[in-house]
Amino acid sequence: MNNTILSLFADSKSRNKNHIAIKHKKNKVWKNISWPDYFQYVKNLHSALDSLGLQKNDKVCIISNTCYQWVIADLSIMSIGATTVPIYKNSLDDDIDYIIKNSEAKFIFCEDSQLADSIRKMNSDIKIITFTDSDSTHYSNFNKLIAKNSSLSDE
Repeated sequence: MNNTILSLFADSKSRNKNHIAIKHKKNKVWKNISWPDYFQYVKNLHSALDSLGLQKNDKVCIISNTCYQWVIADLSIMSIGATTVPIYKNSLDDDIDYIIKNSEAKFIFCEDSQLADSIRKMNSDIKIITFTDSDSTHYSNFNKLIAKNSSLSDE
């Protein structure tokens, strides 16, 4: 039996197809994500990241408070063979800039567009994905990237 995180994740989807994988709050209302949907979001994000040019051994930063999007992003990054580089949201700008440059990250997931704007000023070359909706043409939107055949964007 292959006991990697990704194989255990796939096995959990099969064994728990009628169960809730994640509960999260949106607009003060609890929302559920089933195991099959959770698995599909990871697959959809994997495909989106692949089409955006993420490759095996690339580095991807995530700067956000703890949220379900972080887990989906992390599993998608892992499934490509890339490495997640976490950054504390309360890190100083100089530290954030150092981590991005030192890790040679190609992408960064940001909690919101305000943080994304700050990152864009530090590093104009990195591809930015925001967890919250943004009208910016400079960033990709997480919900749109995982929405292929999903209902998450309708929640």
